[in-house]
Amino acid sequence: MHKEVIHLLSDGKSWPVIFFQHSIEKPSVISGTGWRGFAMDNNLEVDDVCAFELIEGPKTSMKVTIYKMQAVEDLSLGK
Repeated sequence: MHKEVIHLLSDGKSWPVIFFQHSIEKPSVISGTGWRGFAMDNNLEVDDVCAFELIEGPKTSMKVTIYKMQAVEDLSLGK
């Protein structure tokens, strides 16, 4: 298992989080107080979807696009 601090980027802000990379057979995990802060600052709720895009640079960073479940439901209902 590999562990490192990475930065999540969203809406011009950055959150340092702990990233645990397991073997190929197991999923990777983002954890720690940084993740809690990211989730709270972005009002994440159950069923929201986060898409992660690796950003090249001196520090490992991921751009995060958040798809709020309510917005997706509204689109599917034609609202």
